[in-house]
Amino acid sequence: MQISVVIPCFNEEKNIHLLYKRLKTTMDNLRQDYEIIFVDDGSNDETLHYIKEIKTHASNIKLSVLNRNYGKDTALSVGFKLAEGRIIATIDSDLQNYPEDIPLLLDKLKECDGVIGWRKERNDHFLKIISSRIANFFRKKILNENFHDAGCGLRAFKKECLRELKTFNLFDLFLMSMLRIKGYKVCEVMVRHAPRKFGKSKFNIRNRLFHNGIALFVVWWLKRNILNEVISDFHKDN
Repeated sequence: MQISVVIPCFNEEKNIHLLYKRLKTTMDNLRQDYEIIFVDDGSNDETLHYIKEIKTHASNIKLSVLNRNYGKDTALSVGFKLAEGRIIATIDSDLQNYPEDIPLLLDKLKECDGVIGWRKERNDHFLKIISSRIANFFRKKILNENFHDAGCGLRAFKKECLRELKTFNLFDLFLMSMLRIKGYKVCEVMVRHAPRKFGKSKFNIRNRLFHNGIALFVVWWLKRNILNEVISDFHKDN
């Protein structure tokens, strides 16, 4: 298996069929073996029904159903465990990411171990944009990173990068940071961003900023300790 596309889903009933149709066309055009992994994160609308409907007509679809809404971090983690592809791509289920941009990430992946999209032209509520800019400012200062858009759900990376990678609250937002801390080369590529047409955003500015701050310091602590381990191992070898 060459590529696994992991899609966390929560209450996106009006987007699922449209997303699948566009994603299938994009992936078929690549002419590589691929699978699509839907993880239903406890949806209470018709999302699961529509995913099951899609699955009956396609043999390369996997579905994992969580018994309640655990959050995107858990949904992604479950999807990663099911993935058999040499390369794993992620995309949000709200159709704000363009499935057609996945080939851009895969092409960039020839130069590195992981790629994240940069939504230079955002089509979100201004509060979401402002909070993202604040979060990106602090992460750049604390983690010494140069990512423009750490929250972009459109990513691709080699499966081997996930080895020994632990999950935590807001793991999703710091996934590429953790890959970089582990010594992998991470790049970014400019992608498109569409306004949300159907469904409701799961964004909550108060919880997002609060939890983001906690997770940021967790990653900072991990970065320091991993660096110390590398330095310690270097002195032992020399």
